[in-house]
Amino acid sequence: MVEELLCDVRIISKLGVGVFTENLLKYDYHWFLAEVVSGRIEIGEPDKFNEFKYIQIENLRNYKLSPNMKKLLYEIENRKIKLW
Repeated sequence: MVEELLCDVRIISKLGVGVFTENLLKYDYHWFLAEVVSGRIEIGEPDKFNEFKYIQIENLRNYKLSPNMKKLLYEIENRKIKLW
């Protein structure tokens, strides 16, 4: 499966689904735990994003997060989603 970062991934498990609103638009989301199986991670939407970096979960609160990421972080911190 090729995902937004232009690499092949293997889905390990589905973590959750839901809807969030941003700028008066509703977005459906799906969270998956996955691993890169081939390819090099690259930005697939350069018109929207100019940087990619790995951030440890415990450091996410130090960044401006999208509504989707805020929701994911909440679920992880409250042990509603288990990553390992």
